[in-house]
Amino acid sequence: MSILFQKMKPIIERYINHTDGDLPFFYNERANVGLLAAAAWAAGAACIEEYRTNKSHSSDIKKKVYGRGDLYISFGEEVLLIEAKNNWIFLKSRRSTIESQFSKSIEKAIKDAQRATEDGHLIALSFFVPHLDNAERLADPESFVRERFAELENFVTKLDGKNTMASYRIKKYEDMFFQDNKRGLMVWPGMIVVASELRN
Repeated sequence: MSILFQKMKPIIERYINHTDGDLPFFYNERANVGLLAAAAWAAGAACIEEYRTNKSHSSDIKKKVYGRGDLYISFGEEVLLIEAKNNWIFLKSRRSTIESQFSKSIEKAIKDAQRATEDGHLIALSFFVPHLDNAERLADPESFVRERFAELENFVTKLDGKNTMASYRIKKYEDMFFQDNKRGLMVWPGMIVVASELRN
């Protein structure tokens, strides 16, 4: 996964530069899976999103049903089967609430990924997209956002299990925010990705 994370960062930056500051991770799970797919192609792999596959039934693991996987990546002899979940993290929430959201999302991604029946390297992926609404109400929103983002990174590095973490931070504060009619000044500092390796 490390090579994919390395390739994904310049792809994010290229998109931002080509769209005059639009943040690709702002959207949804499908958009973020697309960024990872682009990274796979850039790394020399071949891949397809939303591929048809067989999965075990949610209530009966012996029963097979047709389903779709989020991302299939082939490096030739090595195949990655990826199931992804997307999460928006409200930075003003209590730390315990945010940490619970992280843990539950990772558990859900793992549970869904374990239904895969194909041969391959099985990975449960969780995208976490922190944001702050009504930032103008804080005395120093930039410091608040940067400190909370760093806390999230630190929390993820301490998680148990075979997790690989990558994060992408917007470098300039003025590139993080935009004005929303209902939610005031919104700040989107970056994205954190957690990959849980389940099967070699």
